[in-house]
Amino acid sequence: TLDVDTPLLKVMIGGKVNNWLGIEYQDGESHFENSFALLPYSGKYSASRAMKTSLEHLNPLVAGKATGDGSAYGSTYSLVSVSDPDMFIWAVKPSEDGIENGVTLRLWNMSDTSKDYKLTTGWKLEKATETTHVETDIKPLKLKKGVFSRKTSPRRLETFRLK
Repeated sequence: TLDVDTPLLKVMIGGKVNNWLGIEYQDGESHFENSFALLPYSGKYSASRAMKTSLEHLNPLVAGKATGDGSAYGSTYSLVSVSDPDMFIWAVKPSEDGIENGVTLRLWNMSDTSKDYKLTTGWKLEKATETTHVETDIKPLKLKKGVFSRKTSPRRLETFRLK
């Protein structure tokens, strides 16, 4: 059984547990720093929520002062938005061929079911291309007023180039 009533967490770090498993004398290391992403149990598991929590805690947001009158983007701005929360933005980066060739976006359907979603950008999206994960073009995607709609399979990772 799982003891959910005792507020205790025990962690073994790099231990040598027998003659073949573990690192002998911790490979000379004496300092260990560990981070954990823990969520309270809510009765329902969500792979999307677990992955987002894990990555958010590893790479926390960094805030800084924004100057200007705010007229360029209003009070909020989103570089990329996906309509379905199970569609996880895994990576946003300049194209391997240079930023002048667009932005590469990787989306991961964390769900066990197919998903219909819409993708919008904070700029006027003029061209979207489905690519391989090494950014070789597969086919152009149809845009409707700067938005593309798509259906993707369960647990699928997809890559796109956006301009």
